[in-house]
Amino acid sequence: MRQAIGVTDEPRPGSLTSRLHASTTVLVVEDEPDIAGFLGAYFRASGLALVHVDPDSPADVVDAVRTHQPNCMLLDLRLRGFSGLDVYRAVRDDASLPDFPVIMVTADSGEDSRSAALSGGIDAYVTKPFHVNDLYDLVLERIARAGVADDVPHQDALTGVVTHARLAARLGDEVTAAGAGEGPVAFALVQLRSLRDINARAGHAAGDYVLRAVASALVSALPAPIVIGRNAGNEFGVLFPGLDTITASAQLTAALAAAETPVALPGGQEVSVLLRAGVAAFPEHASDADALYMSTDVALARAVEADRRLASPV
Repeated sequence: MRQAIGVTDEPRPGSLTSRLHASTTVLVVEDEPDIAGFLGAYFRASGLALVHVDPDSPADVVDAVRTHQPNCMLLDLRLRGFSGLDVYRAVRDDASLPDFPVIMVTADSGEDSRSAALSGGIDAYVTKPFHVNDLYDLVLERIARAGVADDVPHQDALTGVVTHARLAARLGDEVTAAGAGEGPVAFALVQLRSLRDINARAGHAAGDYVLRAVASALVSALPAPIVIGRNAGNEFGVLFPGLDTITASAQLTAALAAAETPVALPGGQEVSVLLRAGVAAFPEHASDADALYMSTDVALARAVEADRRLASPV
């Protein structure tokens, strides 16, 4: 019979364990040292490195992730003075950190808590007491699954912002979280309308240079947790977690003004930057992520037709 946590199970290395590199790291965010110690002994004996952090704030966990670069995180829901969901969002919103699976481990078996965690993007939800073998198997499975996902690039090779696929996945996550009561989410599409003229006058290398400059300007003007991604060609997508249309529009208007500064090309030629953008929000303009994207596209078309820097669907 498998033992619940608190009784030491014998380590049981399996075939997947033998295929994992010994430096595979699991970060345990837990304020109960007995649980962390038990997991550490079991996981290390089974071939995984384990790092425990008992944080005073979500920022402590962000620092630990940056230092240890874990392959998976085991995250308690109830920490001292804050929630594990606050930790998850802080880690996810830091664009400099890699993606990895996050498994919530908690004594809270309530359906509302489980639903909030999973709808917010947590990969799995495990309640205490649990079988350590089951948790170990789950960690290996999620690490293996993430290894397949890591083959898909998350960063646009030309501009350095996230890819369209990555942005679309994040948009879906944020709309799901907003639907669970975490507030609105706004989305914008930004077009470099002058790209065709730049390509015709100075060549496609110049156009690529300007796209990189615009991406850099948007990133500088719109700090995290705002997420910027590139669609195909001359278009960027901008995600505003927790913001409504009015607030997002104000921030985007300032960013567009900063990004429309003329760009000096490497040869000295200066080219103009013309941007047009549309912005919409959930649930104000749409009932799901796909509808939000379409509403934003309608807003962009209105901006182009009216020759305005920024427009909304209505």
